[in-house]
Amino acid sequence: NINMNNKFIKKLLKITSLALVIITAFMAVSCSALFSIIDGSDDDNSTSNSLDVSFINEIYTKNVIESNFTVYLNSYSLSALGNKTKEETTQGSGVVFRRDEPTLVNDKYTYYLLTNNHVVYKKLGEYQYFDYSVRDCYGKTYVASLVAHDADYDLAIVKFYSDKKYNKLSFATSNPKKSDIVISIGQPNGIINTVTLGKVEKYMVVTIPESSGLIDTNIINVSFNVIRHTCLLNHGSSGGVLINVNHKIVGLNFAADLQEGDEFVPGYAIPVEKIKEFIQNYQGSLE
Repeated sequence: NINMNNKFIKKLLKITSLALVIITAFMAVSCSALFSIIDGSDDDNSTSNSLDVSFINEIYTKNVIESNFTVYLNSYSLSALGNKTKEETTQGSGVVFRRDEPTLVNDKYTYYLLTNNHVVYKKLGEYQYFDYSVRDCYGKTYVASLVAHDADYDLAIVKFYSDKKYNKLSFATSNPKKSDIVISIGQPNGIINTVTLGKVEKYMVVTIPESSGLIDTNIINVSFNVIRHTCLLNHGSSGGVLINVNHKIVGLNFAADLQEGDEFVPGYAIPVEKIKEFIQNYQGSLE
């Protein structure tokens, strides 16, 4: 992850072979690191899908956008007098996949949000204290807590409470196939809930370069085939959802082909079958 900045992205983006849809909200926020990919091996198990742009409008009319949040990690250290001596705030993306109804004990909705392990990873050797928070598409911020994380999937779950009934997204029954249309929603370079359209290119194993600073296996240790897609990503897209034309979760973005000077580039996502496996492994943390 990298330090916060508040700079708007003003340059027009190049259009890929499929249409690129960029939706920019009213304010810019901080950004978090994705990382570059060195190499990989291919797996081209595939099917095709046709493009029907009507599903893009439904992202808004069916409140799909409401399910997407910005995830913040505030890391800091304190002096003996209680003054902050060192502080860093980093950001990623996340999506609500579960909503529990209010109870007599807690009269608010309980939300579980999926993001990346490298977004929420605590740098214990550098900082003493760590606070989590999430922000919705309307600018409302909530205190959050980390309930599960695993470097082998580069996935994590944070929890928060709210009086508001936000939409949640459900999972697709299986991984998307090659040439399937997919949509990415996230916070690249601080642009709130940016939507980019693309397709699945292939499945591959990726190698994380040392220059990323994320090769520590406690941060990320993904060794399985992931989705290579053409939805454009940037710093801050980490943890952003990848959905299909039926607005079902088919993946979670975790990496991109970013090189120095790049703006928006194709990316990689953890496939839904691995997401379900991760959630099942940590089901006890969600009870």
